[in-house]
Amino acid sequence: MAQLSSDELKAVRDLLDRQAIYENVVKYCRGIDRLDIDLLKGAYWEDGTDDHGGYVGNTHDFCEHAVATKGMFKSVNHHVSNTQIELLGHQAKVETYFIAAHVIPGSGSQEDRFWLLGGRYKDLYEKRAGEWKILHRVCLWDWNQDLVDQTNWEKFDFLNGPNRGNFAPDDPIYGGWCPV
Repeated sequence: MAQLSSDELKAVRDLLDRQAIYENVVKYCRGIDRLDIDLLKGAYWEDGTDDHGGYVGNTHDFCEHAVATKGMFKSVNHHVSNTQIELLGHQAKVETYFIAAHVIPGSGSQEDRFWLLGGRYKDLYEKRAGEWKILHRVCLWDWNQDLVDQTNWEKFDFLNGPNRGNFAPDDPIYGGWCPV
């Protein structure tokens, strides 16, 4: 078996680092969508900063702030794409596009509202003890749209079924992975 050259080894290390960073981007999304405090905090270094515009401060305090919004939403879904990663040794500049969809429950006779946000995460990642996490994040807001929710779950007969998404620990993702 042929040995890899130093350039090839560096390319493999870079690919592994990029994959680890991307997996952390997705971990953050799952944590914020499920309002899972442990998963969310696990995406950030504890001594980092987060600037979401409405919140500027420590990363783990941001996680507590985000999870405290649990009663405001029926559902939250973050979708990411176009992740650009510039490796700089033990740090990396990472820009990730996102769309965040929020369902805000109506009150009384008011319909639910559907709130879409689009933007980018401007992140400085740092690798410590072999692990990549967000050290500094700035949320760049590009657009938003607020709509009245006109869903029709009832016609599908699974409105309150076991496959309906929820927040931690009640979401089906936290259950078993084998068929029933």
